[in-house]
Amino acid sequence: MKKIFLCTTVMAACLTACNNDGDKYDASGVFETTEVIVSAKSSGELFSFRMEEGQSVKPGETVGCIDTTQLYLKKRQLLSTISA
Repeated sequence: MKKIFLCTTVMAACLTACNNDGDKYDASGVFETTEVIVSAKSSGELFSFRMEEGQSVKPGETVGCIDTTQLYLKKRQLLSTISA
């Protein structure tokens, strides 16, 4: 008897909670965010990027890989110019 009463009470509570009154809000407010623009220290082709929008990043964490071949070749050229 207690189980039937309990089931009936739970069903009644669920059915009355799910009405189609779209004009009333349960809650409202303002969400404040801090926008951070992240730029690369070097330019090049992006090989991989393992982040999704909104995901948190720890300091020092590697999130992507940039092709640095052109930067390496330019460095070698500058070092050769200096030694010549």
